[in-house]
Amino acid sequence: FYKQNMWDSAANHLVNALGNAENKPEKARWEFLLAQLYELKGNYKESEKYYAKVSKHTTDPIMDIYARLYAIRVNRDDDKSIEKNVAQLLKMAKQDKYEDYKDIIYYTAAQMQLEGNNPDAAMSLLLKSTQFTSNNPEQRNRAFLQLAELAYSKKQYRDAANYYDSLQLDDPSIKNADELRSRK
Repeated sequence: FYKQNMWDSAANHLVNALGNAENKPEKARWEFLLAQLYELKGNYKESEKYYAKVSKHTTDPIMDIYARLYAIRVNRDDDKSIEKNVAQLLKMAKQDKYEDYKDIIYYTAAQMQLEGNNPDAAMSLLLKSTQFTSNNPEQRNRAFLQLAELAYSKKQYRDAANYYDSLQLDDPSIKNADELRSRK
């Protein structure tokens, strides 16, 4: 069902299999997959429910962070959900236990602002994301690349050049390094 993009059918079978998980980490991973399947289907309520379950069952802090971030992302209760979700993320960024994940939190908040068609707020959050360095250069590159693209589209070429210059072009996740050099 998964290979045929039949997300709801794949999710139903995975729900039935949850009782067969050998331990809590495995169950948490399956619940994370369930949440992703429901999100792909557009069933955001079920997706949010399973992301919340992951946070309760996982012992992996990174999975916990992403489950919390994605639960906020799929929370679409009303017209103000983006503002509400971004506020939750910013509150999360102030907590000490998420110190090592601030770059990811601010990046996720920026994506939500872009979804709400607010590129200026997104750029501000992306800048914050780059200020908190993690051990993940790909995350930093994603933030700088998006900053560069947004600045370039707003015809802020000097800023765009600075952001392009901050990219580590030897990162294997960057597919079009020559194009980025010429744009810079």
